[in-house]
Amino acid sequence: MVLRAAEPLTTLLLALPLLPRADRPSQARVLALLGVVAGCALSATGKHGPTPAGILIALASNVCFSLRGILGKRLSRSYGGGPLSVFFQLCALGAAMQAALILATSGPAGLAPLVGAAAALPLLVTNGVSFYAYLQAPRSAAEMARRDLGTTSARPRRAATAQS
Repeated sequence: MVLRAAEPLTTLLLALPLLPRADRPSQARVLALLGVVAGCALSATGKHGPTPAGILIALASNVCFSLRGILGKRLSRSYGGGPLSVFFQLCALGAAMQAALILATSGPAGLAPLVGAAAALPLLVTNGVSFYAYLQAPRSAAEMARRDLGTTSARPRRAATAQS
């Protein structure tokens, strides 16, 4: 889980070529991010450090989550729609990619276990709704802060200072 905390670094590296300049983080944010990533790297070393396979799995997970965020922004800008429609589009794309991977590695027989999984549909829907709520909680908190502060950003305004 410690290596998963380096996800912002993969997001940054993928955002540079995939997002317009206006959506890229500031230099100050990048420098702060490097400190966080260095701390994650230090806490993942030692006697119980990760294995090469574990590092690859964590890296793949970070890339996937980073692409979810970046592609979600691009989908929202390109086709409009709110967070729910973007979430649905990303889930549909993910399901299609998983099905293609199963077909490529196992052939049609690999899809057979999915047919019997229809009984788990209520659990899958509950999982999807919960994950959507998890993704929206930070955005909702930022919107409430903007509304409460009467600003267009979640950052508080600085007090005016008298000049002589």
